[in-house]
Amino acid sequence: MARLRKKEKSSGRVRRVDRKSATPPSLADFSEKATHKAVLGETVQNPLTLLCFGVGILGSLAFALFEPGLGTAVAALGGMLGGMGTIGFNYLFRRDDYARNYIRDLHDRLEAHREEVLKKLQKDFQQLREMEGFTKFAEQGGQQFKK
Repeated sequence: MARLRKKEKSSGRVRRVDRKSATPPSLADFSEKATHKAVLGETVQNPLTLLCFGVGILGSLAFALFEPGLGTAVAALGGMLGGMGTIGFNYLFRRDDYARNYIRDLHDRLEAHREEVLKKLQKDFQQLREMEGFTKFAEQGGQQFKK
């Protein structure tokens, strides 16, 4: 399975685009509403956010079930506040980075689909070249799509 790997300059993470099953993004995927939804999803699914909320949930369970002491209350409150803080920080200050990454991912999917379609066209033109009387047309079509 062919995959395209690109390293992000801003975040350092590696994005993968599956070239075999790259479906073209629709026009709605580029809308402001879709971008906002993707940014919010990335913000909430940030590993630091999930870690903080995990600590908060475990601290809350420990406070409720075992011992309602200062340590468990601090873990519960600190984890929840840390999770909310990372969501707020990422959404307010890193929103543009997340939106840029989302649009880049859409662009990569669109480019992978374009390359897939061009390969299929070249293959079809090659089949036409082998048919009698269609060689000239196949070569002309192949030249037009190479650009």
